[in-house]
Amino acid sequence: MRTIRTRLGSGSYITVLLCLPCGACVLQQPNGTTDINLDTGSETTQISGADSSSGDTGSSSSGAEASGSSSGANDSDADSSSGAPNLCGNGNIDPGEACDGNLNPTNCTDLDPEYNGGTAMCGPDCQYDISMCVRCEAPELAPCDADNDDPFNAIELDCDLNPGWDHGNSVSLSARNLDSGDPTALRVLSRYGNHPSAFTPRAGERALLISTSSLPPVDPDTGVLTLDPGSMSPGVNNGNPDSNTGLPDSVIVKAQPGGNPALMQCAPDKDCSNTLQGQWDDTSNVYDLFYVEFETVVPQGTHGYELDLAFFTAHYPDYNESDHNDIFVLWSQSERYVGNVTYLRDGDKLEPMRLPELVAAGWLTLDGTKAPELAGTGFHGQDKPGGGTRWLTVAGPATPGESLTLAIAAFDLNEAIFDSALLVDNFRWTCSGCDLKVDCGLRLQQ
Repeated sequence: MRTIRTRLGSGSYITVLLCLPCGACVLQQPNGTTDINLDTGSETTQISGADSSSGDTGSSSSGAEASGSSSGANDSDADSSSGAPNLCGNGNIDPGEACDGNLNPTNCTDLDPEYNGGTAMCGPDCQYDISMCVRCEAPELAPCDADNDDPFNAIELDCDLNPGWDHGNSVSLSARNLDSGDPTALRVLSRYGNHPSAFTPRAGERALLISTSSLPPVDPDTGVLTLDPGSMSPGVNNGNPDSNTGLPDSVIVKAQPGGNPALMQCAPDKDCSNTLQGQWDDTSNVYDLFYVEFETVVPQGTHGYELDLAFFTAHYPDYNESDHNDIFVLWSQSERYVGNVTYLRDGDKLEPMRLPELVAAGWLTLDGTKAPELAGTGFHGQDKPGGGTRWLTVAGPATPGESLTLAIAAFDLNEAIFDSALLVDNFRWTCSGCDLKVDCGLRLQQ
């Protein structure tokens, strides 16, 4: 502590006590003062205890001041609240620190499972800076298909067009187009067939059935669709377009290969999976073409999507090895990936979703002559009525914030006698997404 005594121009003095952190303030004697002459600016200083003739009070003050000065010299590396040394920046993680230095950035997912992307750097306070961490913003979808027959609503799309739904619980579509000149080629239904649970909606109360045939109406009271035995073999031609020159240019689905084995560097208008090559070309006969296309924006922190489907065909079992197979393709077009997503994996090899590949994979196991799950689907009966799969899931990749276009194309290829159908439901976002080299494409539900 110091006492500063300031002499004013009138000759009087002002005495000021300066208290140091080392102890309580004690009034100093005149020999422990600092005199400042405000008239001349001259200063003479006497430090308390500097004079050997000072009393015990000055000596005590001097000791306290010396102790305070020593402490102050070390306070530059001390925590001001606790007095503990501040070790942030020494490259070691000390008590109270989450990190120290930027040499080892960490994945945000390691800090909190709610994050699904981004990198956390170490901040100047030795705590992680999470400003670059990303949370999945995919909405928790609320089905909206209970009271309507909208085919998009039936698969959990565009619900925000209905009162009570918005961007927070719906997949909003920026564009949608359903190209089916014959409305009997599709049905929105609450159950397909007679089995009480085999082919019921996977989400909500309705699912969408697409067919290369002409389908009867659903029951107006229950929403159930049932067909007579063997009604798909032969089937009934619907009024959708036919062509002897392949698919029209307005359809974004292409058979030309456009990728590499790693499914990277996709060509903008070709199939990156290379699974549709040879399935059809510009000379192929296409019958009963059904086509639907929609566009949406991928939520932030969201890296993929999934859709549930089940496949039925009257070509089973006689045409297991034939080129006369109906085609159902889910096509993805985005910054991340362009091409067919409905493919099967055979080790590192990708195969199209056709009857021969589905049989070889052990996925098309429902035989219409004996499987109770197919009763009432039209693919049942005693005279080779057809067969089907159980529920499958197709997973595709996406990039957060990008515009994603998906399309479904369904058509009879090279013949129009035996028909097929695809049951579709439960579109949803997936935060972690899928890996194109590991688990994108089709999988059998367990």
